[in-house]
Amino acid sequence: MPGSVSDIHTNRQLLNNVLFCIYIDGLLQLLCKSKVGCFIDDVFVAALAYADDLVLLACPKLPELCGQCV
Repeated sequence: MPGSVSDIHTNRQLLNNVLFCIYIDGLLQLLCKSKVGCFIDDVFVAALAYADDLVLLACPKLPELCGQCV
């Protein structure tokens, strides 16, 4: 039956995943452009992300980096 509760739940879950990816991508780009982070072997790193986990890296400037996330 089209429009059943299970169809609506599945569609909502797919939309949530897409919106989360769009938000996280924009956030990671913003963090990279902020130039607040750490250098690891001459590579700038502001955050590490995997699935729905996010680690912010900014030794002395962590409050400034967290301000970018709000």
